[in-house]
Amino acid sequence: RLLFRQKDRHFATVVFARAHASRAADAERPAGRTLFLANLPLSATGSALRSALEAFGPVDAVHMDAAGGVAASPRRSQQAHVVFAAAPALRKCLKCDRAIPLSAGGGGGGASSVGGTLGDAPEDRETLGASVAAFLQQFEADEASRARTAESAHGAMDEDGFVLVTRKAKGRSVAS
Repeated sequence: RLLFRQKDRHFATVVFARAHASRAADAERPAGRTLFLANLPLSATGSALRSALEAFGPVDAVHMDAAGGVAASPRRSQQAHVVFAAAPALRKCLKCDRAIPLSAGGGGGGASSVGGTLGDAPEDRETLGASVAAFLQQFEADEASRARTAESAHGAMDEDGFVLVTRKAKGRSVAS
C-alpha cells in the first residue's frame, strides 16, 4: 500500500499498490518494472503521478485506466499503471513507508519532497487542531440545522395532504 497526500489536504489517501503481473509478454506494461495502483483519487492525473513517483527512479510511462469499478456504479476512484525505467525503482517505490505528496494538477511533488515529510509544507499541531475544531463546529451547526428541519416537518402536511408521522421517543409506545 502507498499513501498519497494531496496538496492542501490534511489526510492521506490510501492507494493500493503492487507489482503488475502480466500473463504474457506485454511491451506496454512489462512485468518487473510496472506498478499497478488502485483507489487513486479522481483528481489525480498522469503527470501528477509521474512527478510524484520520479523520486524513486525515472518513469517511462503512466497509463491511467478509464475503467474503475463496476459499470453501474459511479466512479469514486481510478486505477493506473506506472512503468519505471528500471526494476530497482519499482522495488524502492513498493518499500516506501512515507506519504507521497501528490499535486492535483500536475506539477510539484518531485524527488526532494518524498524524503521524510508528509507534504510540501508540514503543518504544525496548532494549525491542524484549529482546522479540525472549525470542521467539527461546522458539522455540529449542520446537524442542528437538520434536526430543526426534521422537527418542523413533524406533523406538517405535505403537498398531497398527507401528514408526516415520525417516532420521536425510543422504547415502547403504549396506546391508551
